[in-house]
Amino acid sequence: MTSLVNNAFRISSLRFAQSLVRVRRCHYHSTNAPITRTIDDETLVKVSVGFGKTVDLRIRHPPRPEANGPIIIFLKRGIPTATQNESPLKELAVGANAIAVEISYRISVKNGYPIPIHTVFAGYDWVRAHLARGGDTSYKELRLTTKLSKIGVCGELVGGSLATMLALTECHRTPAELEAQGTSALAVGNPILDWTALTQSDFDRTAPQPGIIRKMGGFPNSANNEALSANGLYSIREAFFSKVEKYFDPFASPLLFFRTPSSEILNEAAASTERSLLNHGPKDENPLLPPAKKRLSVRKYPPTGSNLMFPWTRVEVGKDFVLKDQGVDLIELMRKSFGRSEVGGLAEVRNAGRRNFEIVERGGIGLWDEKHMLEIGQWFGEKLRKP
Repeated sequence: MTSLVNNAFRISSLRFAQSLVRVRRCHYHSTNAPITRTIDDETLVKVSVGFGKTVDLRIRHPPRPEANGPIIIFLKRGIPTATQNESPLKELAVGANAIAVEISYRISVKNGYPIPIHTVFAGYDWVRAHLARGGDTSYKELRLTTKLSKIGVCGELVGGSLATMLALTECHRTPAELEAQGTSALAVGNPILDWTALTQSDFDRTAPQPGIIRKMGGFPNSANNEALSANGLYSIREAFFSKVEKYFDPFASPLLFFRTPSSEILNEAAASTERSLLNHGPKDENPLLPPAKKRLSVRKYPPTGSNLMFPWTRVEVGKDFVLKDQGVDLIELMRKSFGRSEVGGLAEVRNAGRRNFEIVERGGIGLWDEKHMLEIGQWFGEKLRKP
């Protein structure tokens, strides 16, 4: 059994190394996306993801339209909480005077990983092709130019994880006059950046179990604390990932672009133990324990020759959020990686000037509200208009 686990881990590591050489993915092209005008200056677009599936894009137009103005992509929390905010597209559009787009990805037991990843990429490709290139059909009176719009990405929790994944893999340095530059700014709140960090030692068997999290249905008033506890996130991981190896993918756990996972892929006996604990298995079972946490090793990212350069980045974490250290780690790793690029003397890095990688700690859990989304919009308005 040990040999099989080791071989599986070596294969996973080899695939990761091969993926870093290219950082490639499938691109989605939807030229016949029906557009339906809705109230309150919003547009609804259905984009094909493939296999008969579609994703809705909600587009909010800026109060003062401008040719090739910035674009902000918003990704919802993905985890039901007691304080569910309405879509913040209006605040983002007003704060940044930008086009704000929500990619309404689905995530549930039936729509687990990697479906949300493919959905977000499909929506992003449509935005690049139809909005970043000056093709916004709502404002035909604006003169189309060869200058392309800059794109920012934001989200919280699972949406923060997906936003980080998108920003880190699509931050191309391609000259603006030839092709859209990709993501230029990233703002995330309490992002879940490493699902592998949730281990059995974090699980409290005596605490009330948020079993309804697995059903992704209605939540009680205490869900805000319940879902964001170690127990809650542990249960949510079981719901969103049908196989253990899926959350060892850097596209699902973006911190793994920069470092090795803190634990190994569990064997079937250990995985069965975890499921038993989640379901309040008997205390006298004497189960097989999963592997202990491993020492972390640094991975070089972006890979040499990838033409990627990190976007302006702002990570906000709640003081009481159980995974707040992941946001801190991301900023630290991005700063170190960018510093290595400067020392290496890359001309593109020198010409682009200094990038800011900000970490902000907020009180309590620190979930974003309507007022704060306006502030996030203003931050994007500043960063996306920098040369």
